[in-house]
Amino acid sequence: MSYEALARKYRPKNFKEVVGQQHVIQTIENSIKSKKILQSIILSGTRGVGKTTIARIIAKCLNCTSNEEPTISPCGECLNCKEVVNGRSFDFLEFDAATNTGVDAIRNLLNEVEYKPSNSRFKVYLIDEVHMLSTSSFNALLKTLEEPPKHVIFIFATTEMNKIPLTVKSRCIQLNLRSLSEEEIFSQVSMILNKENIKFDEESLSLIANYASGSVRDALTFTDQIIAFGDGMVSHKFVEDFLGLIDKELIFQLIKEIIKGDGIAAFSVVEDIKKISPDVNMLLKEIMSFLHQVSLHQILGTSSQEHVKDIANQADESFVQLLYEIASKSYEKIEIYSNAQECIEICILRMIAFNPLLSVVDESSNSKEIKKKLTTKSLNIGLDKKIQKKIKKDNSNLLFETHKDWNNFFSTLKLSPFTRNYFGNLSFSHIKANNLFLKGEKEQIDIPERAFNEFLDACSKKINIKLLINFIEEKHINSPLKMMEDDKKEKQTLAEESIQNNDSVKAFINRLDGKIVDGSIKPTK
Repeated sequence: MSYEALARKYRPKNFKEVVGQQHVIQTIENSIKSKKILQSIILSGTRGVGKTTIARIIAKCLNCTSNEEPTISPCGECLNCKEVVNGRSFDFLEFDAATNTGVDAIRNLLNEVEYKPSNSRFKVYLIDEVHMLSTSSFNALLKTLEEPPKHVIFIFATTEMNKIPLTVKSRCIQLNLRSLSEEEIFSQVSMILNKENIKFDEESLSLIANYASGSVRDALTFTDQIIAFGDGMVSHKFVEDFLGLIDKELIFQLIKEIIKGDGIAAFSVVEDIKKISPDVNMLLKEIMSFLHQVSLHQILGTSSQEHVKDIANQADESFVQLLYEIASKSYEKIEIYSNAQECIEICILRMIAFNPLLSVVDESSNSKEIKKKLTTKSLNIGLDKKIQKKIKKDNSNLLFETHKDWNNFFSTLKLSPFTRNYFGNLSFSHIKANNLFLKGEKEQIDIPERAFNEFLDACSKKINIKLLINFIEEKHINSPLKMMEDDKKEKQTLAEESIQNNDSVKAFINRLDGKIVDGSIKPTK
């Protein structure tokens, strides 16, 4: 006996089994219950969301002989129901508009419309991919759609609603089927695999649900492939191998090097990715997905992934948007490249070329000797007159004596968001002679060369003394950005307390039986 695909075997037989289209089902059920049968319906939606399935269920509901009238719960056992399922019903005609685009085919169909059904209540015409019909074919339908015989039901299914003429849309009820969420697809595939007694893990189903992009049919078809590939099992390793998925760590490293402006390191990561022979489309999708999560975290702060948080803290919001735009354009135009490898390489080159850090002029003669951990860097910087007054004659305390001195000086520097994020997260430790010591964790003191050069250029406009900067790998709490955030929170708290404890405000609120909307109180500058 031949194997029956999961998508066909578990095709919904009634409205209760349809997943994720409750708004459509409710509309159809209410029309049947109230005996106000919709005679011209357009079902639109992406592939594999249930357009043809719902049309067949409608045909069974209208013609099921287990009830004297149309029902929302067809029995599935009567002759009419079985004939619809098996494709042998004389009163349910499935018409493929992709094959029969010409007006002659539509005319032949319309010639049969006047004849009453052979052994059913209604003649149901399902025209699939209706947007493929020619203009003449649509025009031929108009009069019949406007005044259809009482025994005729037209159901149009399409994936491209915008291609259907307005004259046709205005004569039909339009029901838009939505793409299913990953949770709904996960639940449906899980239920089916349990019924089939097939072993699986949750991570594999999450990958399948993500790959399906809202289509249940795509999810089940792909699951069939994985079952065959995995010899009756569904595991995340099989799914990853089959899809050619890229390790999330490699995507993180690639974006990290791009943001640093380090082209050599970025292409080194690309070489590591090439070793697993990934699909370039999938690679670009993974890059876009990661950047999408970073961008969301920068605005909403909801991500729990450390890699996402790391990049979100380092990169400017506008640059993340630019990176996403470059990746999406590369994905759209991949076919114009001579080969896929060229596409991804040009994409990475553009990302690096548009990095704001690359516009910083390298003025440091010793810049290439930068190291990652405890490092001494030589800067030619100058003191303004106010700071010079604070220098002691023995030269033991230059520039800064406290965290406040360092933070005040830092706030006067004109820096890009990248460089401000790097140095703004370092704390002042101490100063000895002309050696400035800054504290930070391992990842924070790993500052890109170009960010350092920008800091060098900004400092050179302020002071005019040879200064050595030393990084100390150590936890800290008093960085400029942290103290600015704490000061902002303190001002917000004081502002809220001032308003909430104000007797006049209290009396006004009580008189109107109102309340203060959360987040509506802002401190004055």
